[in-house]
Amino acid sequence: LPLLSLGASGSISGAITYLKRMSRQIVEKKPELKDAKTEAQLEWRHMFNKVVALWHALSPEEKAEWESAARPRHMTGYAWFLSQALRPNPGIYLPLQGGTMQGNIYMAKHRLLHLPLPTDIQEAASKAYADALILPATQVEPSHIGAATFDDLQDLINNTMSAGRTSGGLIEASSAAGNVKVNLGTGFIKITDSPNGLTRSFNWPNTIIVAGALPGNIIDKETNYIYIDYSAGVPVPKATTDRTTIELNRMFTLGRVYRDGVTLHIVNSGVNLYNHM
Repeated sequence: LPLLSLGASGSISGAITYLKRMSRQIVEKKPELKDAKTEAQLEWRHMFNKVVALWHALSPEEKAEWESAARPRHMTGYAWFLSQALRPNPGIYLPLQGGTMQGNIYMAKHRLLHLPLPTDIQEAASKAYADALILPATQVEPSHIGAATFDDLQDLINNTMSAGRTSGGLIEASSAAGNVKVNLGTGFIKITDSPNGLTRSFNWPNTIIVAGALPGNIIDKETNYIYIDYSAGVPVPKATTDRTTIELNRMFTLGRVYRDGVTLHIVNSGVNLYNHM
């Protein structure tokens, strides 16, 4: 191309290159780079596009919440959403007010790859995983002197807590004449007949103890002791007329019932742990 001047200036000078080859002076158009961004900038742009897509995926109610939060800052909800999502904090970027992401997430030079598709049961699975990481009482160590025999929280519970009721367990007449209903309740019990045996918390269900003449029934003209029994491995309400058979550790009383035909005289006066602290 012939040139009128080699001292060209202005915007055209940034698009062309002046060369001298042999005895000729020529002008060439500079090559156009498709993208001169750095790798970090490209990663940022990728994340920005994902955030924009997430904004459009929000429900009208969620967008209204962002608009409300942005108003005191003199910003639009969209601008406030992007400003918070693109802060250098992946913990804010990922949830985005309930948004979910699948696949790869790019954060400058750091990446989270192959994220699974969220499922309806993920919350339960996450809770189960967290619950599994909870330390058992046998691994929690209270202060002790030297090589103490009892050196963990479970030992403390075993040696200071008795078997007994903590809530529920009301004894009342059932709908059938002479039968007794033991209402559901909660308590602690030892799994062995030892004052410092392993102590466990448990619940028991509503239980009907029927009137009759067999052991374990509500027997006529007798005082029937109502108690919780763990001797078979599952705590359940039972009845007996022999008070001496009720152990102090694997069993505890809830009250007593005197049956006179179809008339029941009920006394709720068992072992309540809140009275033994």
